[in-house]
Amino acid sequence: MGEQAFVKTLAKRLGDVKERPKLEGFSGDLRAVVGKGPADRVVLGGKGKGKYGGPAALVIDLGGNNQYTRA
Repeated sequence: MGEQAFVKTLAKRLGDVKERPKLEGFSGDLRAVVGKGPADRVVLGGKGKGKYGGPAALVIDLGGNNQYTRA
């Protein structure tokens, strides 16, 4: 998949995010949001509770008790 050191430290680095993104339609343990609009937006959620209801091309969640309201 990639360099082993990168993969091994990824979870810790994602957990160390200090400033959490805010995005309409998404709440809870958000770690990162990239993309300029719904067609290319990628949302990364952490291991905590999250609600995902806004438009996005891809939502990746690391676990937890989550609620998805958009098909």
